[in-house]
Amino acid sequence: MGTRSNGITRSLAAAWALLGVTAGLWALAALFLLRVVNIFDRVLMKAPGPYVTFGAMLLCPLYAAWLGRRHVRPHRPRHARVIGGMSALF
Repeated sequence: MGTRSNGITRSLAAAWALLGVTAGLWALAALFLLRVVNIFDRVLMKAPGPYVTFGAMLLCPLYAAWLGRRHVRPHRPRHARVIGGMSALF
C-alpha cells in the first residue's frame, strides 16, 4: 500500500508542478503584454526559444490533465477534477 500511495502522491505533485510552470509562463506573458516586465522576451524567447516556451505552455497542462485522469482520479477524485479544470483553463 505504501508504494501505491507514494506513486499517487508523486503524480499529484507532478501535476501541480506542471500547472505551476504553466501559470508562471502565462503570468510572464501577460506582464510582457502589459509592458510591466520584459523577462518573457529577454530570457524565454532568446535562450530556450519560442518553440520550447510556447510548447511548454501548451503541453504542460495537457500532461497534467493526463496525470490527473490516469493516476490521481481513481484515488482522489476531487484533486483530479481541480487539475482537469485548471488544465482546461490554461
